[in-house]
Amino acid sequence: MFPEEAQLIAAARAGSLPAFARLVAMHQKGVRAFLAVRLESAHDADDLAQEVFLIAHRRIGELDASQSLGPWLRTVAHHLLMNHRRKKARHPMTAIEALGDLADDALAVEVTSAQEEERLTALQGCLEKLDGPARELIELRYRDSLGLADLAQRFQRKHSALTMALHRLRQALRECVEQRTGEAAI
Repeated sequence: MFPEEAQLIAAARAGSLPAFARLVAMHQKGVRAFLAVRLESAHDADDLAQEVFLIAHRRIGELDASQSLGPWLRTVAHHLLMNHRRKKARHPMTAIEALGDLADDALAVEVTSAQEEERLTALQGCLEKLDGPARELIELRYRDSLGLADLAQRFQRKHSALTMALHRLRQALRECVEQRTGEAAI
């Protein structure tokens, strides 16, 4: 939990829009990233992220005072994502969505704020260890939400080669985080 988060949550529960806006600013990148890695469309990720915060604004009173906002927001995002996928069920699932489903199983495991911070710090360190093209690929895909077709054109590689490269990079990052934290990463 961010040091000021508890005070901001209390103020937002009391109806303070500036406090809620600050909470959104603190968590919007994380919520959007959570959705972006599970969806093919950056627009869908943006739409669902916005909906997460609309729901959070209406239901912040339901948040347990001892609970960190980040995991609660990701749980809301997870439920919206499942609803979104059910609505689009007649379309075949993409590889990214399938990987997202595998990662979603880990949502049931409660993570403390300290563990979350440790993992994020470890991930940052692991990302810094990546070399130029690998780091650029990860950043363009997950930070900038560039689609696979655009990445294939930019890197002049086939779609299947890119998805395999991304899979291997995610696996290497996971192993690096596990090694740095001494525990299995989500």
